[in-house]
Amino acid sequence: MVEKYALFPGCIISGRFPHLEKATRTIANHYDIELVDMENTSCCPEPFSMQSVDRLTHLSIAARNLSVAEEMKLNMMVLCNGCLNTLSNANTTLKNSYRLKNLVNGVLKDVNHRYSGEVEVKHIYHILIEDIGLKRIEEEVTKPLTGTKVAVHYGCHLLDPTFSTALDEINQPMGFEKLVDAIGADNVVHEKKYVCCGGPIRDIDENISRSALVDKLEAVTRAGADCIAVFCPLCYTQYDLGQLIEQRKTCKEYNIPVLYYPELLALALGYSKKEIGLTEHNIIKGLEKIKA
Repeated sequence: MVEKYALFPGCIISGRFPHLEKATRTIANHYDIELVDMENTSCCPEPFSMQSVDRLTHLSIAARNLSVAEEMKLNMMVLCNGCLNTLSNANTTLKNSYRLKNLVNGVLKDVNHRYSGEVEVKHIYHILIEDIGLKRIEEEVTKPLTGTKVAVHYGCHLLDPTFSTALDEINQPMGFEKLVDAIGADNVVHEKKYVCCGGPIRDIDENISRSALVDKLEAVTRAGADCIAVFCPLCYTQYDLGQLIEQRKTCKEYNIPVLYYPELLALALGYSKKEIGLTEHNIIKGLEKIKA
């Protein structure tokens, strides 16, 4: 049976990293998941600044995106941890508040939309674990990444207990590690696994953001990782582009490739590095360490 989702790739992937979307579409097609493009959506909106300025505006924009999926009669697949946070929390808030739901629909009336609370929002992380399942992933791997040492980074929003899976302990989730196990790679333990990448504060305080990045890169280096795996395009940006910025500022090269997990999975399913766009990454010098 073909699963079907309304695809909400989010601003960062759509605008900057089409290769991450390509890898996601590749694995979705492999597992018979039909992704239907959502038309006329906007930023989710991002979960940091707007809701602290005007909550109703934040909820209304989120609800308009949700209403597009409702009109398609499909649940939403998101590819970004921030989009998951915004859309899931807005969905839950509005489903449980008749007052806010009415206020939001008063705003949406002007743009010919209405929010009903009839769809669910799922991250690709949850779809891999809950819809496809670790067993099927492991069984269909044709090119296991044996010997590749992977340092996972969940990202802050995916660590929210609200978004835990049946595989996750609230205080110490393990779903990501099990996804790495399923493709034959080796998890490496590093002490900064659950710490923020520092990306969200780069525009506020670059020094703090850089410090957080360097702490993570040093921890991953000490652990002997060949690459960092993420599920969030903002975390991907911080680690991939951030390494390049550090090289230019300090001349220190870490050369730790950063992969969105669907890219790793696509490699394990037999697709080549070129086919899924690994050449589009900023950090490509260490890609030979990924045994695919």
